[in-house]
Amino acid sequence: MNTNNDIVKDVRMKLKLKNEIKELKPHRSNLRSDLIAGLTFAIVNVPQSMAHALLASVNPVFGIYTLMVALPVGAVFASSVYMNVSTTGALSVAAVPGLPADPNITWLEEHSGTVTLALSLVPYAGIAFLWFIGVIRDRIGNYEDRFFSTVFFGSALIYLAMIFAAAALATGLISSYSVAPQNILDSGIYIYNRALIWQLLNICSVRMSAVFMISLGTIWIKTAVMPRWLALITYGSALILMFSISYSTWITLLFPAWVLVISVYIMVQSFRPGSSSS
Repeated sequence: MNTNNDIVKDVRMKLKLKNEIKELKPHRSNLRSDLIAGLTFAIVNVPQSMAHALLASVNPVFGIYTLMVALPVGAVFASSVYMNVSTTGALSVAAVPGLPADPNITWLEEHSGTVTLALSLVPYAGIAFLWFIGVIRDRIGNYEDRFFSTVFFGSALIYLAMIFAAAALATGLISSYSVAPQNILDSGIYIYNRALIWQLLNICSVRMSAVFMISLGTIWIKTAVMPRWLALITYGSALILMFSISYSTWITLLFPAWVLVISVYIMVQSFRPGSSSS
């Protein structure tokens, strides 16, 4: 009798497991929502994993490698389909003591004067960028779209705020190091500030500049106040900034180079006979 009950329980368990496996299979009706969820998760976790790698004082690409290994393992062995498998800041900070010291710490002593001079010019660069925004809005004039103009203007202000915040953190780090260098290194303030500055400059502000360019390119296409080829170049540059996983100096310089090109174009157009642009 017990044997029959065991067989029945075993069969029921297998049927239940089979039904659960069927429910986990992707359905065509959910394909669109699954793709949106996957892309959203990827867009969020790619820069996040690289930032966590920076917190651990290692190459940002290592964060991508960690994510590439963790996601398949989590997909196979996770106990729930709602579990979010990703990198965490707590483990990144905990890994710092076991890693070698930062080899680039010498810049605080050897090049602090040059860096301080560059940081002192950041506010003037911000003023010039605000002037650039004013010229762009004046050129659009009454054709300005409320929705895209809000995104365009808001992303510009957030971009400036992050640039100023990063510059202030870097200035404070240099000033603190000149007073108590050993305390800055031993307390972990240097590692934390460096990771925070890198996050602001090379991840958050770069993505926000891409949003600025996409919204502005869309306004240009809808209003035709700028050539279509220039709007397409803007879209292409924005996509590079939005989805780039290599935070080299050349990538971060793409946005100011784009601003320079647009500024030169507008200036040349304003000097042409019959031009009404300011």
